[in-house]
Amino acid sequence: MYTDWLWFDSLGFRSVYTKILVFKLWLFLGGTLISGAVLLGNFYLANRFSRGPSTLAVSLGSMRLLWTLTAAGVAITVISAAPIFGSVAQGRWETFLVLFNKVSFGVTDAEFGQEVSFFVVTLRMLQFIQGWVMGLLITCVVTSLRCRKICRSTFATQRDYSPRRPT
Repeated sequence: MYTDWLWFDSLGFRSVYTKILVFKLWLFLGGTLISGAVLLGNFYLANRFSRGPSTLAVSLGSMRLLWTLTAAGVAITVISAAPIFGSVAQGRWETFLVLFNKVSFGVTDAEFGQEVSFFVVTLRMLQFIQGWVMGLLITCVVTSLRCRKICRSTFATQRDYSPRRPT
Protein backbone atom coordinates (compact mmCIF):
# COMPACT_ATOMS: atom_id res chain seq x y z
CA MET A 1 0.00 0.00 0.00
CA TYR A 2 2.83 2.38 0.86
CA THR A 3 4.69 1.57 -2.35
CA ASP A 4 1.51 2.23 -4.34
CA TRP A 5 1.17 5.56 -2.59
CA LEU A 6 4.79 6.42 -3.45
CA TRP A 7 4.27 5.35 -7.06
CA PHE A 8 1.10 7.44 -7.46
CA ASP A 9 2.93 10.33 -5.78
CA SER A 10 5.86 10.08 -8.20
CA LEU A 11 3.43 10.29 -11.12
CA GLY A 12 1.64 13.28 -9.57
CA PHE A 13 -1.56 11.36 -8.89
CA ARG A 14 -1.42 11.07 -5.11
CA SER A 15 -4.87 12.66 -4.81
CA VAL A 16 -6.32 9.90 -7.01
CA TYR A 17 -4.84 7.17 -4.81
CA THR A 18 -5.96 8.97 -1.66
CA LYS A 19 -9.50 9.20 -3.05
CA ILE A 20 -9.48 5.47 -3.82
CA LEU A 21 -8.27 4.58 -0.31
CA VAL A 22 -10.80 6.85 1.41
CA PHE A 23 -13.58 5.47 -0.78
CA LYS A 24 -12.57 1.89 0.00
CA LEU A 25 -12.62 2.71 3.71
CA TRP A 26 -16.10 4.24 3.49
CA LEU A 27 -17.42 1.29 1.50
CA PHE A 28 -15.99 -1.16 4.02
CA LEU A 29 -17.45 0.74 6.98
CA GLY A 30 -20.82 1.20 5.27
CA GLY A 31 -21.08 -2.44 4.21
CA THR A 32 -20.00 -3.63 7.65
CA LEU A 33 -22.43 -1.38 9.52
CA ILE A 34 -25.40 -2.12 7.25
CA SER A 35 -24.86 -5.88 7.32
CA GLY A 36 -24.17 -5.83 11.06
CA ALA A 37 -27.42 -3.96 11.71
CA VAL A 38 -29.40 -6.33 9.49
CA LEU A 39 -27.87 -9.41 11.15
CA LEU A 40 -28.50 -8.05 14.66
CA GLY A 41 -32.11 -7.27 13.76
CA ASN A 42 -32.44 -10.75 12.30
CA PHE A 43 -31.08 -12.37 15.47
CA TYR A 44 -33.34 -10.23 17.62
CA LEU A 45 -36.44 -11.29 15.70
CA ALA A 46 -35.37 -14.94 15.51
CA ASN A 47 -34.75 -14.99 19.26
CA ARG A 48 -37.97 -13.17 20.06
CA PHE A 49 -40.16 -15.47 17.98
CA SER A 50 -38.51 -18.70 19.11
CA ARG A 51 -38.90 -18.06 22.83
CA GLY A 52 -41.46 -19.76 24.92
CA PRO A 53 -41.89 -21.32 28.33
CA SER A 54 -39.00 -23.62 29.15
CA THR A 55 -39.68 -27.26 29.85
CA LEU A 56 -36.25 -27.81 31.42
CA ALA A 57 -35.95 -28.10 35.16
CA VAL A 58 -32.87 -25.89 35.55
CA SER A 59 -32.03 -23.14 37.98
CA LEU A 60 -32.31 -19.49 37.13
CA GLY A 61 -28.50 -19.16 37.19
CA SER A 62 -28.11 -21.94 34.64
CA MET A 63 -30.74 -20.34 32.42
CA ARG A 64 -28.90 -17.00 32.59
CA LEU A 65 -25.66 -18.77 31.66
CA LEU A 66 -27.34 -20.36 28.64
CA TRP A 67 -28.71 -16.98 27.51
CA THR A 68 -25.27 -15.39 27.99
CA LEU A 69 -23.63 -18.10 25.88
CA THR A 70 -26.28 -17.66 23.20
CA ALA A 71 -25.72 -13.89 23.19
CA ALA A 72 -21.96 -14.44 22.93
CA GLY A 73 -22.51 -16.75 19.95
CA VAL A 74 -24.66 -14.11 18.28
CA ALA A 75 -22.02 -11.44 18.90
CA ILE A 76 -19.25 -13.63 17.50
CA THR A 77 -21.34 -14.41 14.41
CA VAL A 78 -22.14 -10.76 13.72
CA ILE A 79 -18.57 -9.61 14.41
CA SER A 80 -17.20 -12.23 12.00
CA ALA A 81 -19.85 -12.00 9.24
CA ALA A 82 -20.34 -8.23 8.99
CA PRO A 83 -16.73 -7.44 7.96
CA ILE A 84 -16.98 -10.08 5.23
CA PHE A 85 -19.89 -8.18 3.69
CA GLY A 86 -17.94 -4.94 4.18
CA SER A 87 -14.98 -6.44 2.34
CA VAL A 88 -17.20 -7.51 -0.54
CA ALA A 89 -18.56 -3.96 -0.82
CA GLN A 90 -15.07 -2.51 -0.56
CA GLY A 91 -13.88 -4.78 -3.35
CA ARG A 92 -16.31 -3.11 -5.77
CA TRP A 93 -14.88 0.40 -5.25
CA GLU A 94 -14.32 0.91 -8.96
CA THR A 95 -17.98 0.23 -9.77
CA PHE A 96 -19.07 2.83 -7.20
CA LEU A 97 -16.57 5.44 -8.41
CA VAL A 98 -17.57 4.94 -12.04
CA LEU A 99 -21.23 5.34 -11.05
CA PHE A 100 -20.58 8.56 -9.13
CA ASN A 101 -18.51 10.00 -12.00
CA LYS A 102 -20.65 8.67 -14.86
CA VAL A 103 -20.98 10.65 -18.06
CA SER A 104 -23.38 10.17 -20.93
CA PHE A 105 -22.15 8.30 -24.00
CA GLY A 106 -24.61 10.21 -26.15
CA VAL A 107 -25.96 7.00 -27.69
CA THR A 108 -29.40 5.51 -27.01
CA ASP A 109 -30.01 1.79 -27.20
CA ALA A 110 -32.44 0.99 -30.01
CA GLU A 111 -34.01 -2.01 -28.27
CA PHE A 112 -34.77 -0.64 -24.79
CA GLY A 113 -34.51 3.11 -25.32
CA GLN A 114 -31.96 3.48 -22.51
CA GLU A 115 -28.81 5.53 -22.72
CA VAL A 116 -25.79 3.23 -23.18
CA SER A 117 -24.19 4.45 -19.91
CA PHE A 118 -27.09 2.76 -18.09
CA PHE A 119 -25.92 -0.66 -19.31
CA VAL A 120 -22.23 0.05 -18.80
CA VAL A 121 -22.42 1.73 -15.39
CA THR A 122 -25.80 1.65 -13.64
CA LEU A 123 -26.69 -1.93 -14.51
CA ARG A 124 -23.35 -3.16 -13.14
CA MET A 125 -24.08 -1.37 -9.86
CA LEU A 126 -27.61 -2.73 -9.67
CA GLN A 127 -26.33 -6.28 -10.28
CA PHE A 128 -23.78 -5.87 -7.49
CA ILE A 129 -26.38 -4.53 -5.06
CA GLN A 130 -28.74 -7.38 -5.95
CA GLY A 131 -26.05 -10.00 -5.32
CA TRP A 132 -24.89 -8.36 -2.09
CA VAL A 133 -28.43 -8.12 -0.69
CA MET A 134 -29.19 -11.69 -1.78
CA GLY A 135 -26.07 -12.93 0.04
CA LEU A 136 -27.11 -10.99 3.14
CA LEU A 137 -30.64 -12.42 3.00
CA ILE A 138 -29.36 -15.97 2.59
CA THR A 139 -27.08 -15.43 5.58
CA CYS A 140 -30.04 -14.09 7.56
CA VAL A 141 -32.18 -17.12 6.74
CA VAL A 142 -29.44 -19.58 7.66
CA THR A 143 -28.56 -17.79 10.90
CA SER A 144 -32.18 -17.38 11.96
CA LEU A 145 -32.84 -21.09 11.41
CA ARG A 146 -29.70 -21.88 13.41
CA CYS A 147 -30.76 -19.50 16.19
CA ARG A 148 -34.22 -21.04 16.29
CA LYS A 149 -32.75 -24.54 16.53
CA ILE A 150 -30.37 -23.49 19.30
CA CYS A 151 -33.16 -21.81 21.26
CA ARG A 152 -35.47 -24.79 20.83
CA SER A 153 -32.90 -27.42 21.79
CA THR A 154 -31.05 -25.51 24.50
CA PHE A 155 -34.02 -24.07 26.29
CA ALA A 156 -36.50 -26.81 25.38
CA THR A 157 -39.19 -24.31 24.61
CA GLN A 158 -42.52 -25.40 23.36
CA ARG A 159 -44.99 -23.34 21.47
CA ASP A 160 -48.51 -24.31 20.80
CA TYR A 161 -49.17 -23.83 17.10
CA SER A 162 -52.54 -25.57 17.11
CA PRO A 163 -55.52 -23.51 15.97
CA ARG A 164 -57.40 -21.94 18.80
CA ARG A 165 -61.13 -22.20 19.06
CA PRO A 166 -62.97 -19.01 19.70
CA THR A 167 -64.40 -18.91 23.19
